[in-house]
Amino acid sequence: MMGFVKRWFTGLVRRPRLSPEDWVERLDQASGYGVVQTLVKLGQPAVEPLITALRDPRPLVRMHAAEALGQMQDTRAVEPLIAALKDSQDSLRTSAARALGQLGDVHAVEPLIGVLRDPQRIVRTAAIEALGHLGDVRAVEPLMHLAWDGYDETDRANEIDANAILALGKIGDERLLPKLERVRQQLDEGYTACTSKGYTSPDETAGLYDYFCVPLKAIDQAIVEIRARGTSRA
Repeated sequence: MMGFVKRWFTGLVRRPRLSPEDWVERLDQASGYGVVQTLVKLGQPAVEPLITALRDPRPLVRMHAAEALGQMQDTRAVEPLIAALKDSQDSLRTSAARALGQLGDVHAVEPLIGVLRDPQRIVRTAAIEALGHLGDVRAVEPLMHLAWDGYDETDRANEIDANAILALGKIGDERLLPKLERVRQQLDEGYTACTSKGYTSPDETAGLYDYFCVPLKAIDQAIVEIRARGTSRA
């Protein structure tokens, strides 16, 4: 028995370790999360193989490669990920946008602003969130346009893009405060009018706002964050 254990252990020790390239080949799996984490732990030796994998013909490999690069904090990945924002696959464009937000390099700001016009909502949302993480003021005007597109003082507040508002809150530009506070006041007035006239109870009105996706929580959170940043700079 001891001889068998010794032979098994010796074989285990001598078993060749997989190279980063070998692990990249395994990214073509629906359950690629474990492989991604392994590549992230391998660190710098895995960066170049992952960058190469962004051009792999297999969509799943490209997507998982972008996910891994986003977690590795290596600036070599910035330009290849920017190029991946133009990939034909929605999944890679989404993963590339998220990865650029994680890397935190401001060279990605303008390319991500361009992605705000992507035809797929999931890709646009990833770019919005990434711009919020980057916190660059160049994104304020495009995000404000996206947040308020189609909304005016007489329109419904569910035309507001909640993700864009949350991103603006993270950036913390005080120019947004008057608009946010005015919309919040209008919502409060509408809430009060509904309940005072007996149309709905307070709980029912809040439920209707949730039902119609009125982004009360996003507006409130952005107001708090922008005010907090203004106070810290004072």
